[in-house]
Amino acid sequence: GTPTPPFVPERGTQPLFLFPHDGAPPLASFARSPEPVTLIVPDGTWRQASKVRARVAGFRDVPCVSLPIEEPSIYRLRSEAHAHGLATIEAIARAMGILEGAPVRRAIEHVFRAMVERTLWARGLLESHEVTGGVPAGAMRHDPTSGVLGALHATRSG
Repeated sequence: GTPTPPFVPERGTQPLFLFPHDGAPPLASFARSPEPVTLIVPDGTWRQASKVRARVAGFRDVPCVSLPIEEPSIYRLRSEAHAHGLATIEAIARAMGILEGAPVRRAIEHVFRAMVERTLWARGLLESHEVTGGVPAGAMRHDPTSGVLGALHATRSG
């Protein structure tokens, strides 16, 4: 594949790499930076994310920052190897809360929670009344516990 072009920060910005390696200062210490923050958030497993900084030219020069340890991840769709590991969107939500304020964090987390809970509902692991924001009306006819899809399939193939 084509190599990733080197990262060159925009002039007048403070680039920061969100990854909690030992000694990474808290993101909050940059919240009042006189320059706009360019937050680089690696996506992938913990191991993949840890390698991104070494793989992309220019990232090594960007200071790493960390998030405070808070409540655990709500991402119940996969197991997390690290006790304080977060889904990428959760890390972004928490970072935006620090940089832009609590309402921004809450808005991102609301959408994420709805996605997780709707997925769990679709797998038959949550009742529709337990889903944040509810289940859209159009999805209700596909209720995994209703047997509707099975009946539709039997009708079409019969």
